[in-house]
Amino acid sequence: MALTLNVNTWVTVAQADAFFLLKYKADAWATLSNTVKEQLLASAYRWINRLYILSISTVTQKIKDAQCETAWYLYKFNDEHEKRAALYNQGVTDFRIQDFSETLKDAQFPDYIFELLKDSIVNGSSGMISIDRDL
Repeated sequence: MALTLNVNTWVTVAQADAFFLLKYKADAWATLSNTVKEQLLASAYRWINRLYILSISTVTQKIKDAQCETAWYLYKFNDEHEKRAALYNQGVTDFRIQDFSETLKDAQFPDYIFELLKDSIVNGSSGMISIDRDL
């Protein structure tokens, strides 16, 4: 798989490598093969493009940073994210295992990455639908 700018990525592997050189506790990025880096960057690109409230016509540094951060999030937390999304989609809202408990919400795009993308929002102010009701 090859990365093609503005087709399946906004950043090259070299640009991502430079980004991660300055990211605290991201030393593992340098140990990944270029193939894995390309897969993560392409997956991050697709994940960002699925956010229906965004329109990215100009690629800014924030967009590139968001793609790198999303690639890192996928590398570090994809399995946990998918497990929680699957539980939530099956109707599980909270659970307890001995002393550990968790309340699940819809598996959303990470807020710290979404902040980098907020300048590209064209359909509302967030990814959440607000509902008003009278009781």
